[in-house]
Amino acid sequence: MDVQRATFGLATHFERGRQVLVPSWLFQVRPVGMERPVTITQPAVDPAYLTAPSAPAPEPSRTEGAQPPTGPESRDVPVESYGVDGRTLTLRFWGGVCSDYAAEATESGDEVRVTVTGTPRDDGKVCIMIAKEHTERVTLKKPLGDRTVVGDNGAAVQRR
Repeated sequence: MDVQRATFGLATHFERGRQVLVPSWLFQVRPVGMERPVTITQPAVDPAYLTAPSAPAPEPSRTEGAQPPTGPESRDVPVESYGVDGRTLTLRFWGGVCSDYAAEATESGDEVRVTVTGTPRDDGKVCIMIAKEHTERVTLKKPLGDRTVVGDNGAAVQRR
């Protein structure tokens, strides 16, 4: 048999009557007399590791001083675009459906720096990890005029 190609991937194997994915070598071979190649798999893991351990694994030790997280962490969200109506900026951004968002603007003579912060809700409910477009409004002290709107990274935000 001629091996035409070898790649690393996952192959299904049976463990206790159930299919499991196992890291494997996938060999593309063309047996003598056959027109089309076939794939033969070989586990790339020692068979000793494909069975359940005889005793449960010990609990991992905790590093001294390491503290578990204590509640939701806020994070800044990039602003995609903005609209303006008088002194009100409407900021558009993408974020998760399970977070609450707050916007703020810092004004200077030639620019307005906008920041949107998202904080995950900590209500103990399961929440889908999906993004959607959100809007938040901020009111400026004076009309935008010819000032540039920039995000928290200093890059200009597109007007829409």
